Order: sequence, then structure tokens, then C-alpha cells
Amino acid sequence: MEDGLALSACLHENESVARALEAYEAERKPVVVSTQRAAQASLEWFENLGQYVHQDPMQFAFNLLTRSRRVTYDNLRLRDPEFVRRSTSGSRLRARHNQRDSMRRRTPPMFQPFRLRDLELKNRVIVSAMDMYSASTACPTTSTS
Repeated sequence: MEDGLALSACLHENESVARALEAYEAERKPVVVSTQRAAQASLEWFENLGQYVHQDPMQFAFNLLTRSRRVTYDNLRLRDPEFVRRSTSGSRLRARHNQRDSMRRRTPPMFQPFRLRDLELKNRVIVSAMDMYSASTACPTTSTS
């Protein structure tokens, strides 16, 4: 329905069909990209369903509802605080969220830990290698220039 209304508005606002279609595409593309991103996140959740099937049914329901990342913990808590309380009580999910939330308030993101699969970094500060060393006969030495 929203696409139809947007197309109709673009046809009325532009003098040619070609320009109307360009305006329509420009207006609707961000919506499509957002929908595709949510669909990809949902697909990946279902592809990894084995990670969730052992959970308590309420926690499983919480993860199912938030799988596309369109519904977040805070967003769901506003909509149904009782469900969030029941689905996360006694679980590590609430503790992790509270820990991350309090850490975010105290520490700028740059200095927060970062985890990527098995790699865990203490912070997100990366310094590229400086051109201070040279190698001769495969032995690094300090540059004298």
C-alpha cells in the first residue's frame, strides 16, 4: 500500500514518467534496503536455530521476536515490559544487556571490548604499523634515517 501511494504521489509531482520513476526509486530504496537487511538477519537466525532450541520457551520466544533486529530489547521492553521481565528473568540475557548498557554509559565505544568470533580485543583502538623498521637478510632492524 505504501509503495502504491508513493508511486502515485511521484507520478503527480513529476512531469514525466521517467522522472517519476527515478523519484519513486530514490524515495523507496532505503525502505527496501532496510527490509532486506532485516530479512537477512532473520534468515541467519533460522539457519542457526540449533543455538536456541535448548533455551527456556520464554527466552526462545524473546529471541524469536528480536531475531530481525527490528524489534530490540529496549523497544520490546516499552511494548510489553511484563513479557521482557518474564522472558529474561534469571537468564544471562538480562545480565549481559545490563552489563553492556552500564558499560556504554561509563565508557566511550572506542574503549569498549570488541569480540569477533574467537578474537577478543580489549578496546577498538587500532594503530597501523609505522614505517620505522626495515629488514635486511630477513632480520628486522630500526631505521636509521
